Amino acid sequence: ATHGTPRWARLLSQVAAMGMKVEPGEGREEIIGSYEGAYFQLSRNLDLGGMEWNPIGYYQDSSEFSGKISHPFCGHFDGNGKTVSNFRLTHSTYPGIGFFGAVENGTVEHLTLRPGTTVTGAEQVGILAGSAVNSRIADCTVEGDLRASGSVGGIVGQLEGDSRADSVIENCTARV
Repeated sequence: ATHGTPRWARLLSQVAAMGMKVEPGEGREEIIGSYEGAYFQLSRNLDLGGMEWNPIGYYQDSSEFSGKISHPFCGHFDGNGKTVSNFRLTHSTYPGIGFFGAVENGTVEHLTLRPGTTVTGAEQVGILAGSAVNSRIADCTVEGDLRASGSVGGIVGQLEGDSRADSVIENCTARV
């Protein structure tokens, strides 16, 4: 079991919040560059020890809640058949709640998510992602409970695309 936030999770959440681009001099020299379209792969199962999770691809602060998430995750996340478990997403008044807040022009695949508590948010609430736009989610499993006052889905709270073929959820299972 891993207790505390694993370094990769903190960095990936920070990079996504900065629009997948990190410029020199921002105090994050270890992650400088553009990560748009980058490929991330889990190498082991992760137990997050009951920590409150900060969604990957989320708002920078609460003043942005009334609009669209300005910096969604736009890379490729391969869960490599691994499981991330025992995390909390309990933000009853926050929109865009999920392990990923928003995925846009991205891919998430081969991932199992088992949060430790009921995933709670206002709208666009899903265990894997609050929203997905022009993205592909494949071969994923989510297990848990959800509570929301607006759009909600076991895997993704709201799925959008320029056309129906642009956003795809395939071969996924939700046990909610």
